[in-house]
Amino acid sequence: MRSKNDHEIKFTGDAELYLALKVLADEDDRSLSDYLRHVLRRHVRDAVLAMSYAKSSPNLGRVMAETGLNQAEFGAEIDPQDTHQAA
Repeated sequence: MRSKNDHEIKFTGDAELYLALKVLADEDDRSLSDYLRHVLRRHVRDAVLAMSYAKSSPNLGRVMAETGLNQAEFGAEIDPQDTHQAA
């Protein structure tokens, strides 16, 4: 089950990065905010999976505890075949 988006994340980037992300979001038929959420969620999923494959990462347990998800649940939240699934 997905939780609501109730934590704000801010960062600053240059105009070139902003424009590139905006174009990519438009190409993926998403708002910029939805696209960033999608990209970050996929990145975190991939990082968690990489840590689990290494099995020696001291951070894996902390990441899993803080997200409240186990490895199978986190990976299942994003279908890699569905590029238009909301993140």
